[in-house]
Amino acid sequence: GLPRTVGPQTAAYAEAYHEDTGERIRDRYCVQLKPDGTYSLQKLSDPNDWNIFQSALNLHRWYYASH
Repeated sequence: GLPRTVGPQTAAYAEAYHEDTGERIRDRYCVQLKPDGTYSLQKLSDPNDWNIFQSALNLHRWYYASH
């Protein structure tokens, strides 16, 4: 399957795009390339993805601010 980080990562891209252009991304997808040359297109729709990304970013900032 996909790495668990794909959803939060693409949610962050969507939010950055919105901040830059004022436009909202309607849907997020991930293309998974497979070793045999095929691929799988998967829709990402977890509503928690943006909050998870923000939480990870806050932990990153906290950790590096204290080291």
